[in-house]
Amino acid sequence: MEDFDALIEAAHGRGLRLILDLVPNHTSDQHPWFIEARSSRDNPKRDWYIWRDGRPDGEPPTTGCRNLAAAPGSTTRPTGQYYYHAFLAQQPDLNWRNPEVRQAIYDVMRFWLGKGRRRFSRRRDLAPDQGRRLPRQPAEPALPRRPAAA
Repeated sequence: MEDFDALIEAAHGRGLRLILDLVPNHTSDQHPWFIEARSSRDNPKRDWYIWRDGRPDGEPPTTGCRNLAAAPGSTTRPTGQYYYHAFLAQQPDLNWRNPEVRQAIYDVMRFWLGKGRRRFSRRRDLAPDQGRRLPRQPAEPALPRRPAAA
């Protein structure tokens, strides 16, 4: 972080501004949140991501959604579940229906705002909208719909 602070100071000293892009819909599969979440079905961070049971033969679930992957780092898939990713398999999507996830991301935003960021870019292509892409599973509540575009 010291290097980043020095970079900001040097840029501002030259009349430049840095642009940072925050993509709040996913993390890396190497992020501590995901590593913790994939460790067991009972982990408190498990619901920070979207998981589905695999088929009895160990193959991905038949949800009609191709964006499901086995948790990395395990060929045995100890939990028998797959996680949802809208883009790369190395970018598991966060579960924005979970208020703890929203709070954690808002804390990240507050951190960067405290570092002198004035605003964040509005990347509509990466907005969290899993509810429209991930089919409903039996015995699960329906996912909230995305508000209609204005």
